[in-house]
Amino acid sequence: MHDVAMALVHRYVALLKEHFGDQLLGIALFGSLARHPPLLLDLTTDAIILYDTGVVSRELERLKKRLEELGAKKIRTGCTWFWILKPDLKLGEVVEL
Repeated sequence: MHDVAMALVHRYVALLKEHFGDQLLGIALFGSLARHPPLLLDLTTDAIILYDTGVVSRELERLKKRLEELGAKKIRTGCTWFWILKPDLKLGEVVEL
């Protein structure tokens, strides 16, 4: 990330911490939010944790582990993607993350 952008990110994190205090649990940076609204699934592969009390990283690690257990795959096609959560999914089966 460019030095100027990182300086702005650090300042923004400081302002959020100052404003929210102990209520702030974490901040993650994700690509272009205007074009691709992030799914929690996408954060497991593409997020940069800017600030974390441990809550964000624990939840993302828990989700990563569950995705691995399911055999989930993020399929990229050009500049977009989709998730196959469970390749061997049976009709009527419920997938829990």
